[in-house]
Amino acid sequence: MHLAIRGVSKTYTNGVRALRDVTLDIPRGMYGLLGPNGAGKSTLMRTIATLQEPDTEPGLEDVYFSVMAGHQGARAAAALPEAA
Repeated sequence: MHLAIRGVSKTYTNGVRALRDVTLDIPRGMYGLLGPNGAGKSTLMRTIATLQEPDTEPGLEDVYFSVMAGHQGARAAAALPEAA
């Protein structure tokens, strides 16, 4: 499974811009998403899992449309929060 993300942005109603024009190509495999608090990691994961809509038109190719149809990608994406 390949995930292509093209130009995805998300700004919340309080004005916080969590994602700005994110473009990624993620080939099959296991990956970690690392970054400081407020970097947009959770927002990106929620968008990939279709738990929230991006501001932009869907720019998640390949997997995104199968996710929308049958939640296949949502099952393939998992989150493991870091320990406090």
